[in-house]
Amino acid sequence: MGTFSEIEENGKYLEGFRDRYEDDTPEREIFVGTRRVIAHGDLYREITNNPLFIRLCCIKQLGLHGLISGRGPDYVSDVSAQQNRYRHGLDTAVRMEIALRLNGCDNDMVNLGIASGLLHDIYTPAFSDQGKLANREMFDEEKNIEMILKDKRLKKILQKIGVNPTDVISMVRGEYPTFGKFLNSEELDIDKISYTVVDSENIHPSTVKPEDTHLFEWYRTDPYVRDLHESIYTDNNGKMAFLRAEPVRKLLYLRAWMHKNYYYSPANRAREAFLENELRKLWKKGKLSKKKMLKMNDSDLEHIIRGHVEERMHREFFSLFPDAFCESAKIKYHSVEEILKKYKDSNCIVKILCDCGLKPAEFWLYEAR
Repeated sequence: MGTFSEIEENGKYLEGFRDRYEDDTPEREIFVGTRRVIAHGDLYREITNNPLFIRLCCIKQLGLHGLISGRGPDYVSDVSAQQNRYRHGLDTAVRMEIALRLNGCDNDMVNLGIASGLLHDIYTPAFSDQGKLANREMFDEEKNIEMILKDKRLKKILQKIGVNPTDVISMVRGEYPTFGKFLNSEELDIDKISYTVVDSENIHPSTVKPEDTHLFEWYRTDPYVRDLHESIYTDNNGKMAFLRAEPVRKLLYLRAWMHKNYYYSPANRAREAFLENELRKLWKKGKLSKKKMLKMNDSDLEHIIRGHVEERMHREFFSLFPDAFCESAKIKYHSVEEILKKYKDSNCIVKILCDCGLKPAEFWLYEAR
């Protein structure tokens, strides 16, 4: 892992690989932070070649947001539409390996960190976090990670490389002593660092808030932010800490900026309200289940939704730019009947919000521009 020159000159992360990496596929050659990385060896190869992990190639990291993130001012589609969970899992595993090696961990601990990083989102449903709206309790990755104990193929892979599956479960849940917090904690951890950095790389800021992008653009290219995993260490009490405070502040700014301007933008909130309503209907009809959604990819699920909703609805919510809606008014103290009567001819969004069971005082009217 690392650049070719790093491996060949000083073997900073992995040593002895001078065979031109003949067993590596292009998918395992990625940029992690500021480094060009070759994820090499049996552990990476065995897990990333597993069909369950390969499925993540077709699940967008940003879910519904990534699928319809819109276009920039140059009319080029946002590249976030190409960002997937496979990349995030690999990115997280590499960051775990680097952090654990820099903290002097032995190979057994490093292998456990890599395997846990690769597998921490293995049971993500189609449409990522938005897919969970079908049944929130059923799609908790930390709970579902126990499913690896029943997956004979995954168990065989882990046993082959000397990793205990129960330790993987503990690490993914952040319960493993000391280094479990590296991957999963209530505060900042490598999982959050990974998806924050990768999401910030792939979001086209001009599509969401063009007048407020200078700090976002600056911070997301800061090498200390991109490589924040390299400054994680354990203090004298065995707690996780960071060597530098300033990159932490900048990364937290990126997270706050994306939550405000992208994840929870008016358009994406409207789409999630629509999607949750339709997914729950499909769930009740038996067309979706936990088992089905953990085998599907985004295209499979979109095909089912397309066959379930009318064409106009699909066109409204799957083909619009992020700024296609604006919050024009908050509707207070009106019944569902009054709202539908007043706004039924303007657009379909009010009806969708009503169908989701929101109280009248919580209604917002979204109008298409």
